[in-house]
Amino acid sequence: MSLSTALVLAVVAPAAGGGLQDTLIQFAPILFLVVVGYFLMWRPQAQRQKQHQAMINGVKRGDTMASAR
Repeated sequence: MSLSTALVLAVVAPAAGGGLQDTLIQFAPILFLVVVGYFLMWRPQAQRQKQHQAMINGVKRGDTMASAR
């Protein structure tokens, strides 16, 4: 076995034999970003959309609209 082959095996072998804990640690930052994205972007947008839909459903004939200035 040459030195370069031994170095490649030394680097690749521990990564290939990783357990469940290593896999979870590897995906933890991605999972964290998805959770943070949900609470910072998707959830507030859904709440605004629900509020907007409630306002639209509450409009009746003859209601006046205020200027958006």
